[in-house]
Amino acid sequence: MAEVSAGKDTTTGHWEMMGLVVKDPFRTYPNGFPPDVIAEYERRIGRKTLGNKAASGTVILDDSAGALGLVKGNTYPLDLFHAERHTTASHFRVQTTLSLVDCGSIPPDVPVPK
Repeated sequence: MAEVSAGKDTTTGHWEMMGLVVKDPFRTYPNGFPPDVIAEYERRIGRKTLGNKAASGTVILDDSAGALGLVKGNTYPLDLFHAERHTTASHFRVQTTLSLVDCGSIPPDVPVPK
């Protein structure tokens, strides 16, 4: 089976698997969203964003540690937000080398790394 759609992004791929051929590719942002888009997004959510580029979350944290004032060995709060769109077949997973302490509520069937 060969790809026939013009776009090579995830949405195009999903649509093509369902039979919809996308003739005009969706706009993608391989170098991040434009500064005005990010500024408006940050204004609306009331927080700064991290990354604004396609990369592993680990790489982004490593690259941004100095700018964020993170020091190896210190303890920091970590708020994680995930919006799931496939609620019946979730594959969401967080893998970390972080030591998790004072985690609040974690379901009993989820092992806490030591």
